[in-house]
Amino acid sequence: PVSTPLPVTRYRIAARDPHAHLFEVSCTVDSPATEGQRFRLPAWIPGSYLIREFARHFVQVRAECAGQPVAIAKEAKDTWRAAPCAGPLTVIADVYAYDLSVRTAYLDATRAYFNGSSVFLCPVGRETATCRVEIVEPEDRRGWRVATTLPAAGASKWGFGLYRAADYDELIDHPVEISGFTHVTFEAGGAAHDVARPRAEAEAAREQGQAAPTLAARGLCALGVR
Repeated sequence: PVSTPLPVTRYRIAARDPHAHLFEVSCTVDSPATEGQRFRLPAWIPGSYLIREFARHFVQVRAECAGQPVAIAKEAKDTWRAAPCAGPLTVIADVYAYDLSVRTAYLDATRAYFNGSSVFLCPVGRETATCRVEIVEPEDRRGWRVATTLPAAGASKWGFGLYRAADYDELIDHPVEISGFTHVTFEAGGAAHDVARPRAEAEAAREQGQAAPTLAARGLCALGVR
């Protein structure tokens, strides 16, 4: 028999308070589990499998259904369960982001950066569902753009808006840089590559006489080949 595709899991991420280094991240499930939908956050990042404990940066987690609050409780250090509801169920988290490494997330008044594994909750049992994510444009950050290899689902190149992923594993395998970055395009092995670099870092590098960005530079977002 042909299995019925799972409903799309919808995400939204916004820079709620750059000065407090807080993202607001939501996850919406149209048909939550009847026994109460569980949500889990990975403790690792694709390509680096040391235990990172990203959940410790979740400052506050709440849930709602049809505009009404829904009880949600933390069952384990990386898992929350919402009370049963008919859906759609939305879980909203305030996520502290102040790590300049390339493994987690960062947000201040100059730039934003995140890996999905540190900000996007996974609805348990819906790991294979298609994912849509809305990256919200900050109202007071003129000149900021988006650099990511996530496929667009309506967003323009370098633009805010909707992106998609085939499933949760793909969603968390595409870092996102949001800032007034500079970018360079170069060819290697017959393929074109894009690299984005935070503007402040690029200007500092020029002052120090560094002619070209390197993949080892802190905060660099390699966008892959095209």
